[in-house]
Amino acid sequence: MPIHVSPLNIVDHSQGIWDHFIDCARQTQFLLLGEMHGAIENPKILITLLPKLHTQIRLRFLGVEWEAKYQEAIDRYILHSQTGSGSVIPCIEDGRVSLEHHQLLDWLADFNRSLEREEQIQVICFDGLPAGNDHFWNARDRGMYHQFMEEYRLRSRLHTSPALLIAGRLHMQMASFMMSPLLDQEKTEVECIPFGSYFLKDTSVPQEPLRLNLKYASGAIHNRHVKEVGDPELLGLFNDRFVDAECLLVKAEAKGDFDFVIRQAHPVTIGT
Repeated sequence: MPIHVSPLNIVDHSQGIWDHFIDCARQTQFLLLGEMHGAIENPKILITLLPKLHTQIRLRFLGVEWEAKYQEAIDRYILHSQTGSGSVIPCIEDGRVSLEHHQLLDWLADFNRSLEREEQIQVICFDGLPAGNDHFWNARDRGMYHQFMEEYRLRSRLHTSPALLIAGRLHMQMASFMMSPLLDQEKTEVECIPFGSYFLKDTSVPQEPLRLNLKYASGAIHNRHVKEVGDPELLGLFNDRFVDAECLLVKAEAKGDFDFVIRQAHPVTIGT
């Protein structure tokens, strides 16, 4: 059975971090949130952030690394109150879509129900190419960017409405990096040009995106199978001052970045 998806208790690691985060968010259109697929805390943090950002920066879009062919069905459910459920999109073994993500869509449909159309939060699915073969990594990320921006420009009034996008951490990098293709037995490294870097190259995007990172101090995720995750240094942040915190908001070392540090990750439930 899936775990009930409810908001996380996010606590500032130092005084004023949330206010600083909101100030930075107000200065850009796009917030890029990098995750490790397969943690229940990923949809939980969206349920936590979306209503706050809807109120504080007038957020109107959630971009997700889901196949674009499910866009119409998701729109019908979360925007038009048609019968159905969050299961309009099937689960994916890598943890990007799970039974807990179905609960996220149920929550979003309920959240939107009391709002006028122009105030509702819309979902944009921006994955259009199959995953799995890293020889196609660059083509996929380039395609994801064009898919997102095309849909965003069709939907966004004056092309200025704030959007929160969530995808795998590597896709949200802002600069190219070298990586060995998974299917290359010789482990030859190739230059990977990530989704996030296209926001910097696009002259129609006036402000640099704000980059956010989901980090996991302990626990496990489900990405094709259950895997343990954790970092003792991150776990050490949860000292006596933060005994009740499920998540800490930390100003990252990288310029402009913020980290959401999860105390304990739990693997998502993959249904059939």
